[in-house]
Amino acid sequence: MRYVPFVLVLIALILGACQSNVAQSESVAPEQEAAAQQKAEEEHFVEAAMANEYAFQSGDVDRIIEFYAEDAVSMPPGFPVSTGKEAIEADLRAFFDEFDLDREFTLVDYEVTGEYATRSGEWTQTLTPKAGGDPIVETGRCVLGFKKVGDEWKVAWEIWNTYE
Repeated sequence: MRYVPFVLVLIALILGACQSNVAQSESVAPEQEAAAQQKAEEEHFVEAAMANEYAFQSGDVDRIIEFYAEDAVSMPPGFPVSTGKEAIEADLRAFFDEFDLDREFTLVDYEVTGEYATRSGEWTQTLTPKAGGDPIVETGRCVLGFKKVGDEWKVAWEIWNTYE
C-alpha cells in the first residue's frame, strides 16, 4: 500500500507525457499541411508563369492574352501605360505584326503570397523586323505581378526594361 501514491504519481506523469506528445503531433500536422499546400501553390504558379512566357516566345497572341486579367496594366519602356486586356492585346498584335521573336528567358525569382504572386526574369532576345532590316538584340529584365482569378493565375501588371 505504501507504493500506491508513488504508482499513482507515476501513472499521472506517463499519461501527461502521452497527452503532451499527442498535442504536439496534432499541432505539427497543420503546419506540415500548410507547408505542403504552399509548395503546391508555388508549383502551380511557376507552371502558369512559365506557360505565359512560352506563349510569348511562340508569338501566339491569342494564347498570350489568355494569361492576362481583364484589368491588367502593362508598363513598357518608352511607351504609354496600357490598361486593360484589350489594350494589351492590341499592343501585342502590333509588336508581333512588326517583329519575329527569338528569345531566351531565365526565371530569376518568384514569390507567392495568398492570392497574389510575382515573378522576375531576365532575357536576351532578337527582334527581326518582318519588313526587313537589321535584327535588334536586347537583353533585359522584367517583373510581372499575378493575381488569382478563380483557380487561375493571371497577369495583373507587368513592367520591364533593357540593360542598354
